[in-house]
Amino acid sequence: MSDWPESMRESVMYVDRKSLEKGASLPQGFLPEANEWYERILSIHAYAPRFELEEDPTRKQPIPYVVVYGKNGIFCLARKSSQGEARLHGKLSIGVGGHISEDSECGEIDAIRAGMWRELHEELHINDGKIVSFWGLLNDDSNEVGRVHVGLVFGINVLDDHVSVKETDKMEGFWASYEELVSQSARLESWSQLILPHLNERMGA
Repeated sequence: MSDWPESMRESVMYVDRKSLEKGASLPQGFLPEANEWYERILSIHAYAPRFELEEDPTRKQPIPYVVVYGKNGIFCLARKSSQGEARLHGKLSIGVGGHISEDSECGEIDAIRAGMWRELHEELHINDGKIVSFWGLLNDDSNEVGRVHVGLVFGINVLDDHVSVKETDKMEGFWASYEELVSQSARLESWSQLILPHLNERMGA
């Protein structure tokens, strides 16, 4: 265990896939709303060191995945080679996301939303004026990253354009229109590709 980097030794949230799928298989792609799945994850989740989970598709790691948008379009991230998840290097993302650590069990709000806020403020400089909504569930078992994660998609409508990346050595941030994203869809990571067809509808909801 001592050979693993600190980020992989962190205790993160997971759900047993069989328990999660009791009564219904996980849908593939983006499922709007999905409040029932959200509540089920909250009711059965547990924690384990990340290195135990990263190659175990029987245990899904819930990932809050936040789309930040506003009058300038959608805030996008370009992952640099120094970013930790090597499987996503060079990809564009329209979601800010990360694992939910055990210390997200703060008691004030549920652990998923607490993890979402923590990750958002770790990744971005973002002002307090914003409207937050839960958009739905993301699942993609077609690739090795997706097989061990499940996304919980949130939309954040920022009331100004003062958004920027904190760790500029790992990611570059920029605003893009929906049309620009469509033209760059081949560069988007798989979760962002799955959300893209639903983006206009979700932002207008």
